[in-house]
Amino acid sequence: MKKALIAQLLLVLLLPLGAFCQLTKGSYLGSFSAGLGYSHNKNSEPDGWDYSNSIINFYISDNMGFFVVNRLAIGPGISLNLQHNQYTDNNSVISEKSHSTVYSAAFNPFIRYYFASKGNLAFFVQANGSIGYGQEFYKSSSDKETTNILTYSGGAGIGLVYFIIDHIGLETQLAYNYTGNNIKMDQDKNNSVKNDIELRVGLNFYFSESKKQEDTGDQKK
Repeated sequence: MKKALIAQLLLVLLLPLGAFCQLTKGSYLGSFSAGLGYSHNKNSEPDGWDYSNSIINFYISDNMGFFVVNRLAIGPGISLNLQHNQYTDNNSVISEKSHSTVYSAAFNPFIRYYFASKGNLAFFVQANGSIGYGQEFYKSSSDKETTNILTYSGGAGIGLVYFIIDHIGLETQLAYNYTGNNIKMDQDKNNSVKNDIELRVGLNFYFSESKKQEDTGDQKK
């Protein structure tokens, strides 16, 4: 009975690639995203104190992977972020405005293995890490501060990709992620830790060597 279960498990893990030339050695996968956001928060207290905060955030992120062997892809990821905050404090005595700007960049390597594929579906497991650095520049009418932020994280997940067409995959992934922050402002230091479980949905683009060869052949004809 145990041998039969092991045989069935190996059969699932070693399902033939079939039409999945996207998952073979020499192919690439990649995704790119960018975003621009705005938010405004306001608090009012019974004693006449009001506080408001406006945030503008812009980011770009890319994730490229290379299949070093069939089914196994590794690659770097890079993200850049710019955030501007505008603060307003009002009370019965004074009204003060301040602002801060945060610049940050991160390196996000990953490794992904596709362990089963059938039809237009393929399952995968993924592990990833990240290390990033940023600075926040704060300024008000009476103060000026610079904060250094070191961020590190690691995580793993399991997911499913559905190939809409040959080289575009719609995927979903259930992942766990651990994030730590080391924050230093002048002589003060602060450390924080965050644990997340996320359900992710996205698109990945796949570029295979066989597809390139076919395109080259078509052009020669």
